[in-house]
Amino acid sequence: MPHSDEYDSSAIARANARAWDAEVAKGHWATVPLTDDEFRDAARDGFPVSVTGSRPVPASWLGDLAGQRVLCIACGSGQQTVLLAGRGATVTSLENSAHQLQRDIDTCAKFGLELSAVEGSMDDLHSLSASAFDIVVLGMGAQFVADLRPVFAHIRRILTADGFFIGGFVNPVCYVFDWKAQADNKLEVRHKVPYSDLTSCPRTNGALCSGETLRWSSGIALKRSSVACQPRASVSTATSKSSTHVNRWANIFRAFSPCVPAKRRADP
Repeated sequence: MPHSDEYDSSAIARANARAWDAEVAKGHWATVPLTDDEFRDAARDGFPVSVTGSRPVPASWLGDLAGQRVLCIACGSGQQTVLLAGRGATVTSLENSAHQLQRDIDTCAKFGLELSAVEGSMDDLHSLSASAFDIVVLGMGAQFVADLRPVFAHIRRILTADGFFIGGFVNPVCYVFDWKAQADNKLEVRHKVPYSDLTSCPRTNGALCSGETLRWSSGIALKRSSVACQPRASVSTATSKSSTHVNRWANIFRAFSPCVPAKRRADP
């Protein structure tokens, strides 16, 4: 994994913030707030939370959230933050995209829920106090940061001694394949891991100015973080819709893309 000094993390954060602001305008599924009907259904079911946008986190992982101080990272757009607040948690949303963050603010207000909002990147949490949170929830956004070590270091610092972390990560092996070819129902191995858009993908020539997101196979950092992984707790993003051959292999490679609970006192 690259050292953070090898990249301008601030420039990357700004580029991805612009890109996700644009995705809000395009109506990307991860930027669409809960509707009235979805909120009502969620309330009926106890406000199930997902860090991948699909499979819910087991209710026992979160427990009783009443009064718990929860930091949501990369969970913006008026989805998971709203559900956590609905379960009685005191929620702070940290989002790199101002438009995504505004979706959180507006949606919580719409449903009469309180929310603290912080605009910033997950690899720079210096503005947050030590031991300020009981739980940190990371949505599927780790792949937009070049180096996860500062992220985990900050999370460890801001959690209480008994606090815990739950996150969703893309299986790093997904980045081995040519995603454009997958759209044509072809499974072609093209890239090596660790993967970086800046070095592995030709489209990134000038990507910092192009409005496209920049991604890394950051899930590989799990090998360094001494956390307990739960197999098949979530689904990775490498999918194909029609080819039997491609689907067979895609199912194999998305079989382990974990949600991860970790105690604060685990070695960083």
